Amino acid sequence: KDELDELAQTLRQYQGDDDSSIVITGHTDRKGDASYNMNLSTDRAYTVANYLVSQGVNPNTISAVGAGETQPIKECSTDLPRQQEIDCLQPNRRVTLDITVN
Repeated sequence: KDELDELAQTLRQYQGDDDSSIVITGHTDRKGDASYNMNLSTDRAYTVANYLVSQGVNPNTISAVGAGETQPIKECSTDLPRQQEIDCLQPNRRVTLDITVN
């Protein structure tokens, strides 16, 4: 939350002229059904988008999308005990922001 508050403060400096574009992408790990993961990742992205808007960031500069389990950043063995596999896959459960300032 502290990082998002700091980001929102910075983004508000560029919103007057719509000089920024923010693409928020939610991600999940491979556990669960692909459709469920896509919905979960979309929800994650919208949660961040809504928070930034609540902090005064121009909603017209934000788009939110879900990527589901399609862009993992960490691969883990399926032979691990369940909890170890879940812990190993944690970095894949994330939200990324791509920010362009013109």
